[in-house]
Amino acid sequence: MNRPVGFTFLEIMIALSILALVLVAAFRNQAQSVSMGEEARYLTHVAFLAREKMVGLESGQGEAGAPESGSWEVPFEDFYWETTVEQTEITGIKKVTVTVGKEGGAFAPYLLELYRYEGS
Repeated sequence: MNRPVGFTFLEIMIALSILALVLVAAFRNQAQSVSMGEEARYLTHVAFLAREKMVGLESGQGEAGAPESGSWEVPFEDFYWETTVEQTEITGIKKVTVTVGKEGGAFAPYLLELYRYEGS
């Protein structure tokens, strides 16, 4: 009896299921890579913006004694900042905190803290 040349339906289905599993894993890795890239971009932006605000406070461009809040201009108009100043247990030392985040962002706000000596 002559057997026809070619693949059986079962062999094709097994090959397609293996291919599907490989593609799902590849797409999952790609999605995770995109998500990690977005988070890295966010962290880079907020770190630089927080440092910029802290340098402004240190150089006297802002009021270092009162809480403030605001946002940046284009292209960072989606980002907000807040500053707080707290007295510590040590006389003459104040804790300055700059918080930077993104409006409606999926990532946690970035906190930058500085302890400053203001004399006794």
